Amino acid sequence: MGTKVSAEQVLFESNYARVFKAVYLYCCSYNITEDAVQEAFLRAHKNIHKLRKKESFAAWVTSIAINVIRSEFNKKNNVSQITLELVENQLPNRNSDFEVVEHKDAVQRLLNSLNETERETLILRYMFDLSVEEIAELTNISAAGIKSRLFRVKQKVRTKYQRGVLADE
Repeated sequence: MGTKVSAEQVLFESNYARVFKAVYLYCCSYNITEDAVQEAFLRAHKNIHKLRKKESFAAWVTSIAINVIRSEFNKKNNVSQITLELVENQLPNRNSDFEVVEHKDAVQRLLNSLNETERETLILRYMFDLSVEEIAELTNISAAGIKSRLFRVKQKVRTKYQRGVLADE
């Protein structure tokens, strides 16, 4: 006899690792990530009927988890900075030369220089490859607001790079 697996269970299992990774990038704490992702999947299960597009499931649950962190964990100031080890797994795997280490360190400083909303927007846009409209829908911010936020973050990064701030921090 085979075990009957629901479509919902497959959806949850196939997206867990991706959601966990994105939330970990956001808060950099394994314990907080574990708690927030578990709570997010519970809330998603209860509200699955509210999901409009199945292909946005992972981003939707990630957004729920980030909101859990904001509402429950940030009050305790338990969200830490992004570590070099975390950044290491996000960059293309090339030879371990000095240049690559410098690049990873610069990315680490850059990510740590962003505030929570900037980090969330970048994760949803570039890790999940969501459109501006999809991010707007998930975050309850207008598409114009998301475009503006992305523009400001890009300007912030460009300015820091041009001033050499990342190399000096």
